[in-house]
Amino acid sequence: MTKNTTAPMARRAARRAVDIALLALALVVAYWIRFDWDIPDRSFTQLAQVLVFVVGLEYLLMVRLRVVEGSWRYVTIGDLGLLVRALYIASATLAVLRLLGPSLDLPGLPGELTSIPLGVTAINFFTSLVAVGGARAVRRSLSESAEIRRATGDSVTRTILIGAGEAGVAVARQLRLRPDLGLDPVGFVDDDPNKQGQRIHNLDVLGGIADLPELIQAHETEQLLICIQTPPADLVRHLGEMAATAGIEVRKVAGLAQVVAGSMELRPRAIELEDLLHRDPVATDLAGLDRLVAGRVVMVTGAGGSIGSELCRQLAARRPAKLVMVEQAENALYQIEMELRPDAGTTELVCAIADVVDRQRIREVISTHRPSLVVHAAAHKHVPMMEANPVEAFKNNVVGTRTLVDACADGGVDRFVLISTDKAVNPTSVMGATKRAAERYVVAKAAEIGRPYSAVRFGNVLGSSGSVVPLFRKQIDQGGPITVTHPEVRRYFMTIPEAVQLVLQTAVMGTSGDIFVLDMGEQIKITQMAEDLIRLSGLRVGQDIDIEYVGLRPGEKLYEELGLTSERALSTEHPKIYRWQTAGEVPVAELAAQLDAVPFDAPLMLRYLRRLVPEFETPSEARPDLILSDISQTVDVTT
Repeated sequence: MTKNTTAPMARRAARRAVDIALLALALVVAYWIRFDWDIPDRSFTQLAQVLVFVVGLEYLLMVRLRVVEGSWRYVTIGDLGLLVRALYIASATLAVLRLLGPSLDLPGLPGELTSIPLGVTAINFFTSLVAVGGARAVRRSLSESAEIRRATGDSVTRTILIGAGEAGVAVARQLRLRPDLGLDPVGFVDDDPNKQGQRIHNLDVLGGIADLPELIQAHETEQLLICIQTPPADLVRHLGEMAATAGIEVRKVAGLAQVVAGSMELRPRAIELEDLLHRDPVATDLAGLDRLVAGRVVMVTGAGGSIGSELCRQLAARRPAKLVMVEQAENALYQIEMELRPDAGTTELVCAIADVVDRQRIREVISTHRPSLVVHAAAHKHVPMMEANPVEAFKNNVVGTRTLVDACADGGVDRFVLISTDKAVNPTSVMGATKRAAERYVVAKAAEIGRPYSAVRFGNVLGSSGSVVPLFRKQIDQGGPITVTHPEVRRYFMTIPEAVQLVLQTAVMGTSGDIFVLDMGEQIKITQMAEDLIRLSGLRVGQDIDIEYVGLRPGEKLYEELGLTSERALSTEHPKIYRWQTAGEVPVAELAAQLDAVPFDAPLMLRYLRRLVPEFETPSEARPDLILSDISQTVDVTT
């Protein structure tokens, strides 16, 4: 017999010997407890006579139910359940023997078996369970502690779990199973008074959110872990501020719903700025969207951009027959195709490299694939860049939109949605003015053909390539300062998935010539965003990272607006979408003639652009005529 087989056999024999010894000790303790720690001589004699038989019966049942085969190191609730069953059967057998008493003839067995006190039998059930089960639990606990030390080099992060609900319990359970994460949960914090003071999954509910400063210090906490599926933005910000004050980190669990469902392993992640903009989930008419998309041909321009790629993801999830992705940048188009290809199923993915200004190529794509829905996301959107390149802004945003809309109208496209911007309202930038001109053309064309061609306005999106967030993060990584144009500048912000969900909802709702506006909440100060990012990085505003104000850029406003004074806000069936009623639009033929007259020379083009968009003004510091927080005062509910 080799050494490799001898060692496991020796360990198994040792475990069995320990089990037998613990069962014997448990019976002795049961007698001690029953007789108040002073066993009478007669009972002591009885104990000596029945010890071997009682322990033998219990161990035989443990063998029969395969309790002894279970690993002590990886003992589970199921293993302990088998132990309970074995001990219960043994105790029930002894109780039956006691009740039937002298009427039984037990050849070869001591007569004392029929006179074991029922109190001893009951107590022995619990002492045996504690002894044998406890030994296994201690072994597992020691093994997990050793694994944590090996995985983390004796360094673990003491962590308070925020939220003691179902999600928090799931996280605590996963932390016990994942010592490699190096997180040592010290307890829960929850504002529910019914939970405070309780012990949940072997962890105490230490107090409420208000108690955190004291708890962090008392428990030498190094990290807060948010275990709430949809934490309010104010709570996340408050926790971030407390963590920054204490010099510790605050994180949350990625995919918490999947962790609770058991379909994903625990993955703590840093708090992102999106977590501070949390709003209620968007309600989408999926049935209406399926009627519009499923089994049909849909097309997205600008498919490789931030908004365009998310449009492709959400449209592909509705299983169209064909998804035509139009993009000028080949690498961006390749990336979104590779992302969607594994889950495309029966949807045919078409990658069409094309410039929306190229009339012949756009008509070729539409005539070849004949989409029923086109969402136009391709645009030049960088405000200062377009101020420096106004001709390119006009060509791409206005001429490109006209080219695409005309091709869609002639190609029989049923629905068309233009992705516009809040900067198209009383524009002070070339970008905003060109998007407003594009809106006008879509509305005029829709009036001519009578189809649901529409535009949808919304503000900045977090995570887009042109967002200030990547710039701020880069500046923080470089040690600062963060540069902000003005202390009072503010913008509307949405997450990309939220914006796209609402855009697709407008496609379902759209009628001829609609301009929709998305509910973007309240405008957020850019300074507040900068401060949040600094704190989320574990740094202090003004001490570790400074904020510097550099002045408004060309074409930039302090505030964004949602509607022109000539427009009227109408409520829709969706609480987060408003329809703007526009008056005084010119026929499409007249507008087309005006566009044909625009020269591609920057100074002259700007002069013509002001004729196309009369509200195009030089920047001014504040004209928030209609901010969405006050929109209830302007909504006409008689839609």
